[in-house]
Amino acid sequence: MTVPARQMEKRHLGYALFAASLTAWITYFGMALFLEAVLNTISAISGEDGQKGSSVLVLAAIFGVPVVLVVCFVAGLPALVLAELLKLTKWWQAALVGMGVGLLFGLGVSAMSRAPVSAPIDFARILGFAMFVAMFVLTGACAGVAAWASLWLDRRHAGKRRKVEAE
Repeated sequence: MTVPARQMEKRHLGYALFAASLTAWITYFGMALFLEAVLNTISAISGEDGQKGSSVLVLAAIFGVPVVLVVCFVAGLPALVLAELLKLTKWWQAALVGMGVGLLFGLGVSAMSRAPVSAPIDFARILGFAMFVAMFVLTGACAGVAAWASLWLDRRHAGKRRKVEAE
């Protein structure tokens, strides 16, 4: 039984976006765990009470997967279509597109946050903002590469299927 050529060429964007969303959740949650460990170590050395952000991490672990799935499908589908239109085929191009989406998302989330505007701008606040946005940028880059890898493996596997069917 042969498969029509049009069906074999079909790209599995859903698989790519699912791979991107799982990668994004693992990356973001891993960075959050790392930053909490660093902050707890710094606060323990300085003699302050640590364990301030643990409840936030538990909520991120529980509710993070559905949120990341929705975000990756809503933001990732236009990014994949844009990359397809621009004929971007390399892994580093996928990382750059993911970084752009992560930057836009990080800036959007920080703009919608309810941080006190009247608070003085100091080095700690600027560093916190930069780390927050950098987490989204790195998460976007990893998600972009994961989507690229999924599509690349799909194309590679489809090419092998065509070879076998041709013989």
